[in-house]
Amino acid sequence: MVMGAFSQAQGELPAGKDLGVAAALIDAFEGAVTRAKVERSRSPFDSFKGFVLSALVA
Repeated sequence: MVMGAFSQAQGELPAGKDLGVAAALIDAFEGAVTRAKVERSRSPFDSFKGFVLSALVA
């Protein structure tokens, strides 16, 4: 994760934090974008939002 390391070096993100969760969230969102384009539907965004918000709040 090059950008994460760069952001940590610039002081934008706390040093020593695991950025794996952030990378997984970005990957999941990009997957939702791809599915939305293929399906021509916003349901992948709704699924992403429902899953991510419930997982982050819990």
